[in-house]
Amino acid sequence: MTPPSRLVLGVPLVALLLHIANGSGTVFDANLFQQTFDVLGARSCLPADFDNSTVSELASACKARATAPVQPPECAGATSLGRFYNCLTRERGILNADATVLDTARVVAGINRYSQDPAWIAKTTRVVHECLEYASDGLTTRQLTVYTYLCLKWSLFADCDIQQERRGALDEEGALRRARFLSGYCPLSPNTLRGVLEHITGRTLQECGKGLYAGYEPHQLYQAETARLVCLFQKFIGADGTIDLQAVKLAITYGEGAKFREAVEGCIRTQTKAGSGGYNRLTAEEFVRCWADRGVISCAHQEANQVGAQHPDNCDVTLSF
Repeated sequence: MTPPSRLVLGVPLVALLLHIANGSGTVFDANLFQQTFDVLGARSCLPADFDNSTVSELASACKARATAPVQPPECAGATSLGRFYNCLTRERGILNADATVLDTARVVAGINRYSQDPAWIAKTTRVVHECLEYASDGLTTRQLTVYTYLCLKWSLFADCDIQQERRGALDEEGALRRARFLSGYCPLSPNTLRGVLEHITGRTLQECGKGLYAGYEPHQLYQAETARLVCLFQKFIGADGTIDLQAVKLAITYGEGAKFREAVEGCIRTQTKAGSGGYNRLTAEEFVRCWADRGVISCAHQEANQVGAQHPDNCDVTLSF
């Protein structure tokens, strides 16, 4: 699984590792200030014509404001990214002054104007709409703003992981994110679906995790989590190493299995056609990668909702004061 070349993102990656070492159960870190498009560009996940120079100066000013050592007392408990996105959207008029209207059309138009690439425009439009679809009920407009931009940022990071995985060049940041999904408690994480998975496989996650790598090197962590699931699904895996996803799908009959069933169905659709109306089945490892493709996005939705809900509703950060 380790690619021939790897991109190490220096301080951000170290911060992510410390985030894990300190016991955080999250996949993303709302206090880790990474400029979204700088990261995506360094990871070769932006279109060739991408240009966000029109907002670079404003973004730098809002970053300085959001990360200043002294913050308004009403912003106690707010994350640096939450303060940053409040500043950015207020200064651009996307969030109005009394925080009663989030102009979602301008959210989409704002990111789409950075490139004329049709694939980029289609993707970012879809991501914004998906983020809005998965927003929790009860968020105030200011909290919804923080949620939407965090969800967009983290969804684009997850999409970049998918691009790199398919190129055979997944870097350490992407491997770490996927390992954290597979070992964490996102909506589609194996731990969250433990009852369903252990029921249909006849094995336990605990027994399949014995003796596996438990250090901090991202690719080895990802490999270990993949091996744990290959072990778990052993009865569905043929002698050629491929997994019978139709049989897995049919075995899911109750409870929270509906979420996993949807993921399995999505992975079935990725199988390429073979002769006589059949399909080339995925290997067990390919299935885990496909599962992670869908699963990390569920982490982005869940964790962005959590951070958005924690943002104090009277925390209004602008460049004016």
